[in-house]
Amino acid sequence: MDNFKINPVKIILRLKQWVGWFIAILFPFAAWGIVKFTNSPILVALIYWIGIGILLRLTFDKNLPIFHPQIKKVKKEIVAFVIITIIGGYYYSKGVKIETNAWYLIFNSMLYGFVNGFLEIVAWVNIVDLAGARIKLNGYLALFLYVALIDGLFWSRFMPQFPGSIYVLIIIQFIMLVTGLSVYKKTEDVTIWSIQHILFNLLVIILTGFGVNLFIHI
Repeated sequence: MDNFKINPVKIILRLKQWVGWFIAILFPFAAWGIVKFTNSPILVALIYWIGIGILLRLTFDKNLPIFHPQIKKVKKEIVAFVIITIIGGYYYSKGVKIETNAWYLIFNSMLYGFVNGFLEIVAWVNIVDLAGARIKLNGYLALFLYVALIDGLFWSRFMPQFPGSIYVLIIIQFIMLVTGLSVYKKTEDVTIWSIQHILFNLLVIILTGFGVNLFIHI
């Protein structure tokens, strides 16, 4: 009979893995559907930030992975972040700037710049930890799939167009993602990764004129 005992640890790990992959694959399509019928990206963003970011993290870990940056462990990653952020800013500076209200830019700096810059990273590491609950590589694969889907189905519908080759954009995003995952692996903290994401988002807003009006309604 012992061979038929249920192992609660294995069940929990499987459940976490299923939840991680469920989010990685299905949420981008749900986001696409919501925007298609409401023309309001902010609705998706709120679900993204609060549900997949904060609530999901507090459900399985009870704490947000912040305020323990451990800079000494990730000096190389910080240098890589600085370089790739400068390169990304250079390309965005070459594009046509959208004419928009200054207050829209200020509001979006808080909303897309700071709020999304932090909570999106929390959502990303949630996917990594859940989908990779049993095998860590699965978490990384789930995140790469998720980022590709959410960018293609959601963000690309209203974000300013990248003023360069799509391959350059993919390389920039890939380097930022791999560097961020390295930081998280070494520190189990998203503070440094979030700061880079916030700065990059702010560059996009300032250099392209990405106002909150496009974020609220398209």
